[in-house]
Amino acid sequence: MTTVTLETCLANILIVLTLTTCTCGQRNPSDRSAMQGECSRFDYEHKLLERLVVMELAQKTVDEAERKLWVGITELQKELKNKSKEIADLNAAITQLRTDMNTGFTQLTSPVIFKVKKSPSVYISGSDVILFDNVETNVGGAFSVDHGFFKAPVAGTYSFALQVCCYPKTWVSYDIKVRGQQAGETRAGDNSFYDCSTEVTVHTLAVGNEVWVQHRDGNGVDKHWATFSGVLLNAANVAV
Repeated sequence: MTTVTLETCLANILIVLTLTTCTCGQRNPSDRSAMQGECSRFDYEHKLLERLVVMELAQKTVDEAERKLWVGITELQKELKNKSKEIADLNAAITQLRTDMNTGFTQLTSPVIFKVKKSPSVYISGSDVILFDNVETNVGGAFSVDHGFFKAPVAGTYSFALQVCCYPKTWVSYDIKVRGQQAGETRAGDNSFYDCSTEVTVHTLAVGNEVWVQHRDGNGVDKHWATFSGVLLNAANVAV
């Protein structure tokens, strides 16, 4: 069965109305008077139907435009939904990155470890900075043998340990200094025996913060080598 569209039906109606009007206009003069009323009625109906056809065609155009508009809106909504998911995924990635930066994972940073010793031959007096002349390990190169300072290469939490020992009937006291402030103290001494003292301290440092060991007082010289060590526990963004 052949499908006839609405536009074809409307066009056929216009053709019929046009032919009817033309027929009325082509009557003989003697017949026109009798047909005047009939032609006037046909003319009115023709114009009315013509307007209806035009309105129907216009409505069809509006309907088609509305359909295309809704198709476009639907596609836009799908695209916005996809973009929203992309933005949500990006925000989640940024949040995870911030968490990793704030928490700090040592695997994200090169390890920082050092252990140094001071031999008894290194002379100290007053409040000298202790120069540890023997390096056992210095991973990351953050400890300076020349100056006796450890300088934090990355921000994070560090642990430091200091041990000193002295002969009988002598005593000695060392301080751990963090950013110029006392952060720990070792004091060793005994009248009858060799004596040792150990101090462990944990601090959060910013990049470039310095840590060192400083002589406080005492009348003895280390029997065994004094040792100073440190390790980066975890890296984190900090401002100290």
